[in-house]
Amino acid sequence: PTESTIAILNYKWEDDTSENECVNGIVPIGKPFRGQSAKIIEGDSYKKNGELHLAGSQVFNGYLASKSTLTSCFKKLSGKNWYKTGDRVSLNSNGNFIYLGRCDRQVKIRGYRVELLEIEHYLKNVSKSLLVAVIPWPRSEQENYTALIGFILKTKINRDCNIAKELSKKLPEYFVPKKIIALEEFPLNSNGKIDYDGLYDFID
Repeated sequence: PTESTIAILNYKWEDDTSENECVNGIVPIGKPFRGQSAKIIEGDSYKKNGELHLAGSQVFNGYLASKSTLTSCFKKLSGKNWYKTGDRVSLNSNGNFIYLGRCDRQVKIRGYRVELLEIEHYLKNVSKSLLVAVIPWPRSEQENYTALIGFILKTKINRDCNIAKELSKKLPEYFVPKKIIALEEFPLNSNGKIDYDGLYDFID
């Protein structure tokens, strides 16, 4: 994260073991550099699965002239100032942090907790699309979601593939997107990342 001067954890790829440590096709984010700290903190407790917090000399103390953001993104614990990254991670048996997705991208579908990054991983593998996205449906501030909608880049490779049928072989029924929409291009936000809110405009 920028708040930790970009680099604060590292992972060394080992051909014999690293592939087994990957989750959803993503390389582990690893361990903090010497003198820096990384922990999974929920409330005032340390856990092995939850939101990643960072501390140390590389983490700055807050945002200029932004007291509200300072309050929401930083917390004091045991006398140390921690930055709340908003990233959900787990800690594996080798002591490496594994990225699971953004905290705000974990949703409940009909009572079942869903990691949207995990569904996107399966959708990318089945569709052979270089860019995919999954959003909850219907769009609701109350988060009363009943289904998922998937998006892929339109290509010749995935045009004739029954993607939903292939996904149903790998995922429970409530994890399979009820509709998969092929786009010529994805809407992007000002940072050049997928505009997930903008994807709702493509749903009939």
